Amino acid sequence: MATVDNFMATYIEWDPTGRYVATAVTSSVQEMENGFYIWSLNGKLLYRTLKEQFFQFAWRPRPPSLLSEQKEEEVAKNLKKYSEKYVRGRGR
Repeated sequence: MATVDNFMATYIEWDPTGRYVATAVTSSVQEMENGFYIWSLNGKLLYRTLKEQFFQFAWRPRPPSLLSEQKEEEVAKNLKKYSEKYVRGRGR
């Protein structure tokens, strides 16, 4: 795990998977550099956006699966077969 600096950060939160962390500067505390940053576990900056009057950051919850448990198991068991369709240069 790495250490990073986000000058004037007023908020920090790990994503639900624990692979990413978000830092934010919110308008309620600071008037400059408002927005959020998303970092990898290794400290690499993945995304940065600045927004005027940015007040809150929240991770978007994962929606419930549209597949039944049985279908999810089938997909997991045959993942190689399904993924070949989407691998570059194959399935065409």
